[in-house]
Amino acid sequence: MTTTAQSSANPPTPDGPSCLSPPVSASQKTLPTIKPDANYPKKGDYFCANHPHRHMHALCSRCGKYLCRNCGLPIHGLNFCEPCLEDVDLLTLRKEEAAILLNATRQTNSKEEAAPSAPQTLRELPQALKNMAFNGPIFFTIAAKTPFWLSFILAFLAVAPNTLVIVLNKSAQQILDTLTQQIQSDPQLIQYAEWVQSHSTGILVMTALTAAAIQVLVLDLLYHLSIRIFTKTQLSFRESSSLLHFCLTPLIFAAIGTYFDIPILQFLALGLMIIQTTTATRIATKCTLLQGLLAMIVFIVFINLLGTLGIVS
Repeated sequence: MTTTAQSSANPPTPDGPSCLSPPVSASQKTLPTIKPDANYPKKGDYFCANHPHRHMHALCSRCGKYLCRNCGLPIHGLNFCEPCLEDVDLLTLRKEEAAILLNATRQTNSKEEAAPSAPQTLRELPQALKNMAFNGPIFFTIAAKTPFWLSFILAFLAVAPNTLVIVLNKSAQQILDTLTQQIQSDPQLIQYAEWVQSHSTGILVMTALTAAAIQVLVLDLLYHLSIRIFTKTQLSFRESSSLLHFCLTPLIFAAIGTYFDIPILQFLALGLMIIQTTTATRIATKCTLLQGLLAMIVFIVFINLLGTLGIVS
């Protein structure tokens, strides 16, 4: 009896079991005397609508009123103030709770449906590039599912302009100079030199396009070997190639830098390609930062070695 009398005389604390007990009417509920906070008021803080000296703990699910721990009455996962609770029965509360959960589920589903998907046709490539630019972390999770032929076209269009500029601007003059020297030593080559001069542009374009296609395939092989060495998730050659093809898109700016002789633009394009490839590798393979960096270092070393041999420009 003494324990019962003491428990009835002393109201339960706000953090005690009373917060989980069924709601009581306003006439039956007694609130303990609350002392103001020592630092009241704090700029930028929110306070209870009934007790301006108490910090906000929850919002009323019906009227949106700020409530402290003593004023917020939790029912079925929702918080209510006393006036709102008196106007709502338990059946309505269950319906509102179900409606809130349903709306949250629908919003989650709509976000999942709006997530980017791997392109499957040429018409979907522009949208895929847009998704890669604005939603890269999600796009790179599914980029490897792109068909190889489709992503290869994208990579070829990114690499070919730079190769064309290099071949047409530098190789053409070198070829003509070489032929001129040979003609002087061998007059029989005069007719051949005239034919080459009249068809040099077409020959050089075909050479550049063929070299661009070969370069993309070589880069695919080097990238596949790099991630095979340092990552646990083993992507197939087709998947790793499709992933790399999207990362090569910044190289289109390298052609502009080469044509106008702007080295900083070339370095910028190469840097963007490396950053994009590192990000895509970490997301697609779920490797650590160290593994991703090591894979990229080996990839770049391979490129430099082949560049010194003239295979990759």
